[in-house]
Amino acid sequence: MRRYGGIMVLLAAMVISGCMQMEMLVKVKSDGSGTIETTMGMSKATFGMMGEMQTGDDDPFSEETARQNAAQYGTGVTFRSAEKIDNDEMVGLRAVYDFTDINTVAATPSGGQEGMEAGAMEAVTFSFDPADGGTLTVIMPGGDSDEAEENEVDMDAWR
Repeated sequence: MRRYGGIMVLLAAMVISGCMQMEMLVKVKSDGSGTIETTMGMSKATFGMMGEMQTGDDDPFSEETARQNAAQYGTGVTFRSAEKIDNDEMVGLRAVYDFTDINTVAATPSGGQEGMEAGAMEAVTFSFDPADGGTLTVIMPGGDSDEAEENEVDMDAWR
């Protein structure tokens, strides 16, 4: 694994109903800035069936959709790049976003994708202060706000 001058947090790697796959990797530099890399896709068979039911020209894996999703990852998150995925097994998109302050990132595993139930997946948030020794706290949502689980990551261990 390549170190990023900070830490990397794999937020979500899941299969939803066996058809949609989502992976999100958050890389944080020691100054609190970093990137969010998302990979979303589905099997070619599922994508084909979905295409038959869709109306209009909406492509859930378009660069335009990725650009629009930037704001859903938090204040100050900007779109950097997108790359289509189209191989024998999967159709999808890999997108990269930049942020200047991890404290403003609210990483929602659905990435704002249509078809994902609103509120079904709450945002993972972060707390980071480079002055306090560089501890990043990953706040995983719980059933209610009092049940959120906090996980600390020691930045020194990643340097």
